[in-house]
Amino acid sequence: MPARTLRDLTARFWELWSVLPVACTGDFAVGCRLARSENSRDRDCLMSRIAPPDVLVCDGSGGIEKARRAYWPGTRVQRCALHAFEQVRRCTTTRPKLQSGIEFYGIAKDPPRVADQDGAARLLVSLNDWCAGWGEFFKGRTIVGGGKQYKHKRLRKARCFPEKLCREGALPAFLEDDVAASGPVPSTSNKIESSNARMREVLRNHRGMLTGT
Repeated sequence: MPARTLRDLTARFWELWSVLPVACTGDFAVGCRLARSENSRDRDCLMSRIAPPDVLVCDGSGGIEKARRAYWPGTRVQRCALHAFEQVRRCTTTRPKLQSGIEFYGIAKDPPRVADQDGAARLLVSLNDWCAGWGEFFKGRTIVGGGKQYKHKRLRKARCFPEKLCREGALPAFLEDDVAASGPVPSTSNKIESSNARMREVLRNHRGMLTGT
């Protein structure tokens, strides 16, 4: 039938297609849910049907941490090292102008490359040394609209994210003995991301869909 006729007949279903949260192991998918968006409610529906794993590797978005606390409270978290780097890059850009930003950008690129306990130790030492060395720098304030604000808000924001993850043990957690006791744990959520990307590509290229759907 003509493409327009197909679209008209199935128009009410197009709105159902959006993000597809998926849970998988290293070998196969253990669950998925078709959802309008990635939020804690949709994560609840996905995670409540799956037995709590030892470790959850995730990007931390879409209410996943709230759902984990509700359904998998004893599960350790390994935050995706690539997503952690991307969070920093959004604040520093790929070409930071300040020396503090240049140094921090270099440190932020290390998590995806860490492969052993020594590398993890060096990462934590580098992060702690950087935070201590630039501590006074981040206390600088300026007057904006009659009130005081921190001068380097974006860099302060970039600093807080990996610092918080390291403090909580979510980066890098995949190398810890108790986490890896049952076998190797990935440091990124690349497998999930590549699966979702292929699903979105299929929907994007479907000849019966409107452009941009």
